[in-house]
Amino acid sequence: MSSLPDGYFDSDTAKQLRRLKRELVLALYLRCDEYWEAISDMRARWNIAPVVGLPPPTLSEASPEGWPEPPDSSEEAHKLRERWWFDLVAIRDRVVPEPYRDWQYFSLFWRKFFSTIVRKCKTT
Repeated sequence: MSSLPDGYFDSDTAKQLRRLKRELVLALYLRCDEYWEAISDMRARWNIAPVVGLPPPTLSEASPEGWPEPPDSSEEAHKLRERWWFDLVAIRDRVVPEPYRDWQYFSLFWRKFFSTIVRKCKTT
């Protein structure tokens, strides 16, 4: 999952984010700590059975099966997307250190990361 490719972003923050992502993926694999609990809780709430395997090489805003596609602008679809995003933010707030939560800089990054993990990554 190279949302921050090595070499392109060599700031201290980029390096720390890469390390944090790797730690989170390891915690998911080991099924330990509150990150695993947060992912498991969200999967249970949304009735998600993730795919077994490694995360995809690129991040996407994966969504639950049967979810209305973005052209669906109904109020029901909007509320569903909003609930999904709030659940992703709750995971971020639970496991990501404060300096890396700033919504102006990291919002889309974490939303894509956690969305991909919740939907696409099962370790066994």
